[in-house]
Amino acid sequence: MAKGKLISLNTRGISNFRKRQTISCCLRKQKPHVLFLQETHSTKRNEATWKKEWGATLFCPHGANNAGGVAIFIRNNLDCTVEESIVDSNCRFVILKASISGDPTLLVNIYAPNRDNELVTFYRPLLQTIATNN
Repeated sequence: MAKGKLISLNTRGISNFRKRQTISCCLRKQKPHVLFLQETHSTKRNEATWKKEWGATLFCPHGANNAGGVAIFIRNNLDCTVEESIVDSNCRFVILKASISGDPTLLVNIYAPNRDNELVTFYRPLLQTIATNN
């Protein structure tokens, strides 16, 4: 994916249609191949709507509609096959083992805790998971 475009953005919630539409419009102009969003505030019922609005394949563990959440959007015309997805039970990360144009690729989207005392507890198993799957 040497020529691919990746964008990462903390949305601070995109459940609101107007906010989501504004963000989507800005991001579409940049034409990313893969989009990593943090703090999506998503629920299962958002998934179908978001897929349709963004015209992309969506990988999004769902949590509360007022906090956290991550999502990876993959543009539909990207030559990408996702072989496995690994999601955090707290909706703080999603890892995709994929093949993009035949190249093995690990896509990782993280929304880490912001409390210092939680960081080691969060990152240690996450880094082990990444190392195991890389």
